[in-house]
Amino acid sequence: LQGHLEMGQMDYEVWKWLDSGDVEFVICRFSRRASIRNPVVRIGVCLFGRHQQEKFVAHACERMARLTAAALGEGDAARNVPRVSDRVEVRSVDGRA
Repeated sequence: LQGHLEMGQMDYEVWKWLDSGDVEFVICRFSRRASIRNPVVRIGVCLFGRHQQEKFVAHACERMARLTAAALGEGDAARNVPRVSDRVEVRSVDGRA
């Protein structure tokens, strides 16, 4: 994007193993800093950019885990969701939750 501080891509995937019923939510991502002329902004991106990305990924994984747990639970939201696994595991591609 023109004027954006970083360039990259983020892909979301849901993998399901039919033999076990296990489901995994995967986020694949890569990025690099764009050319930033303003030295103050460049320093800010260097100091906080990666942390904000990690925070976003952690939040996305936590949210997916909460939504999945709710769907596998009891109540109206879960009635139309077939239960295929007793365990929910959410992690990023690099192995950190």
